[in-house]
Amino acid sequence: MFRKKTAYLTPEQAEYLAAAVMRKRLGFRDAKVTVASGDGGVDVISKRGLAQVKHWNSQIGRPALQQLYGARGKEVKKQLIFFSSGGYSPLAVEYANKHDIALFGFADDSTWWAVNKAGKKLTRSTQQKREDKIEDLAKQTVQVSKGLWAVSQEIKAEVARPIPEHQLKRIETKPIEDVSAPVWWRTGLGIVFIVISTFPFYLWDYETTSPGSRIAWTVIWAILGVLLLVWDFYLRRKAEDVFPT
Repeated sequence: MFRKKTAYLTPEQAEYLAAAVMRKRLGFRDAKVTVASGDGGVDVISKRGLAQVKHWNSQIGRPALQQLYGARGKEVKKQLIFFSSGGYSPLAVEYANKHDIALFGFADDSTWWAVNKAGKKLTRSTQQKREDKIEDLAKQTVQVSKGLWAVSQEIKAEVARPIPEHQLKRIETKPIEDVSAPVWWRTGLGIVFIVISTFPFYLWDYETTSPGSRIAWTVIWAILGVLLLVWDFYLRRKAEDVFPT
């Protein structure tokens, strides 16, 4: 007894699914569906790879893989990828393993999976690169945070430093407005930086930026905003101490 399908992918939708998987999961950021007919068995193209997509109920045989292999021509550095919803014959898998063609399967619910060694290797290497990039960004964020923290401590120490009496007398001769007015720009700029820190999660393109980079920029902008607000707070306290109301 066959289970009734709740959703069905058309062949065209299957091609767009494959292109999305290549862009978001396999590292081919420029992958796109071919528009022109007579593409020689290629449904998705990229600078670094070529893919064919077959949404069939039957298994893919070796001839379909041979067609994709021939479509690559002299561009031997391009990775060959095949997506099939009907599986692959043993001869097709053998041919794919011999020629380093990454085989993937997919279903009508848009789930997908690697079928052979080349497909699993491509998935793992892409995931590892993404994790390494996130780890590097996290380390950079920690270094930036430590640097900003050191700067904030220097600012705090400078603000807390007692003012020499000869400088205090000179300050007392100036109007209060000369001391308090300039610090307002720090508050405004700090608020602007905090608002900007939300941009990576609301305005950035999720297909072209990794979660690690969005987190890193959010932390950097937020810390800068907080430092400006803290700096402004200490300067205001200092101004109040010099010119009590």
